[in-house]
Amino acid sequence: MPRAHRTVVSLTGLAAVVGGLVGCSSDPVALGAAGVTMAPSGDPVVMVAVCTGHVDAVTVWDSTAGGSARANQVWHAIRHLDGTVRLDLGHPGADWSRQRPARLRPAHTYVALPVQSGVDAEAAQVSFRARDLEQIRPGSVYVNPTPESSRLVRASSVSGFRDHICARGAGAR
Repeated sequence: MPRAHRTVVSLTGLAAVVGGLVGCSSDPVALGAAGVTMAPSGDPVVMVAVCTGHVDAVTVWDSTAGGSARANQVWHAIRHLDGTVRLDLGHPGADWSRQRPARLRPAHTYVALPVQSGVDAEAAQVSFRARDLEQIRPGSVYVNPTPESSRLVRASSVSGFRDHICARGAGAR
């Protein structure tokens, strides 16, 4: 068998194995939903309404950069967080092991994904452009109206965010 043909066969076999493994994973359990608000300091804050389970990590990736691993910024909670979870991207606070602020570029689109590690559970993500954050009214939480959208719509007040999300079902908008 020619070398080029063996390489194609090998790569095809590898793709089938990887595809089969991905196909075997269960759908993630919906923990709740993420939104975004602004801190009085002007820093963006990822809010998570945890309806079931807990959150122990939040990944923020730059989808403009193709979601490359180098563009990912990950914060790990120092304990399991439930209820209404708050991650100030400028000043993460004592609940988070990473204290460095996020690096956001104005023209880029970012996606924040809260997860419960080890059980394939995640909250509905929130996608936002850094330049759109200036339009957010302090005290309000904004979410994407559909999972495919990067447009932000006001969901509720900060104090009523968890009740708003969880009353509609975990992860529902």
